[in-house]
Parts: sequence; C-alpha cells; structure tokens
Amino acid sequence: MGFYQGEIFVKKLALAVLLATTATATYAETKQERKGYFYGIRFETQDAKGGTDANTYGMKFGKHVTEWLDLSVSTRVKDKNGESNGNDTRLEAGAKLKHKLSDSWSTSLYLGAGDKFVSGDNFSYWAVTPGLKYKIDDKWSVGTSVRFRDSFDTSHQQKDTTYAVSLGYKLTSDVTLDTRYRIKRGDSDYDALGFGLTFEF
Repeated sequence: MGFYQGEIFVKKLALAVLLATTATATYAETKQERKGYFYGIRFETQDAKGGTDANTYGMKFGKHVTEWLDLSVSTRVKDKNGESNGNDTRLEAGAKLKHKLSDSWSTSLYLGAGDKFVSGDNFSYWAVTPGLKYKIDDKWSVGTSVRFRDSFDTSHQQKDTTYAVSLGYKLTSDVTLDTRYRIKRGDSDYDALGFGLTFEF
C-alpha cells in the first residue's frame, strides 16, 4: 500500500470509528453507564510561515485510569495543500498526569512518544506538554499548554515548541466541543486553528 493510499485508508477508518463511537456514546448517555473511556476527533488548518499550508485530521482514544491519570493513543494525518510528498502520519501514545488545584483550576503534564511516517522514511520522537485549565462553569472552560517535541535522533531536525490556547463547551454531559489556536515554532513554523469533539463513554 502506497503512502497516499494509506492516508486515504486512515481517513476512511477515522470516519468508520467516528460513526461507531457516536452510537456508543449515545447509548452510554441513555443508559447512564459511563465506563471511563474517551474518544476524540479533530480537524485543524495550518497557516505555514515560509512553507506550505496544510490541513490535519486526528483521532484519539483513551481511558481515565484514575482521577489523576489518563492513558491514550492517537493518530494524525497531515495533508499539505498541493504537495503530496510532504504529507505525514503520526502514531503516538502517552500518559497525562492531572492535579486539581481547586474547584475551578487544574494542571496537567502529558508525557508521550510516537512515530512520524513520511514518504520513504519514519522516525521516533518524544513529547512533553504541561497545561493549565480553568473551569468557568458547568459548560465552559478555557485552557493553555506548551508542547515540547523532538526526535530521539536529532539529525531529523524536528525540535519544536507549540503554544496553545483552547475554549471548550459541553454539548451534553458526555460530549465536549472545543476550538483551539496553536503557534508552533522550531524547525518548522505555523499558526493553526482547529476544532475537536470528545466523547466520554
């Protein structure tokens, strides 16, 4: 399977999983039987600084293991506008440590590692993301984070820092819609605006 065909497969898989998860989340909400799992989808458009603009499509699946620990796996496909050779796919796993400061404030620390697949090559990387979240009320919340990432083999020149701010709104007790603005600086630079849905079940 070529890289482009593989990318199409991932997108079709994302749609299938979304439909299945939506049905599962609806059922779980009806039965009031949340099991501590979560699933998210995300779309983002990137305004490259000195490069090629791109769109990204992402999925994440995880579990709230305890009140202070989440485990997750995620994938993301980048589609550069008119430049198929520059597309890439990532597969990442990580742990998120959470600490509640008060009823409104909480902090987190995400530790992850993954593989980045590009046409004819792939490499492994690590990521560390501290974050801060403020719960405005039962529906609204805002958050900010800084993601530090680099390849284990630094010759791949993937070192970057990404600053993010997000706004979330609970559509139901099990479904959250959010919008996120990110600024990435390092070996590649872009500004990005994205939207995501997270389902708890």
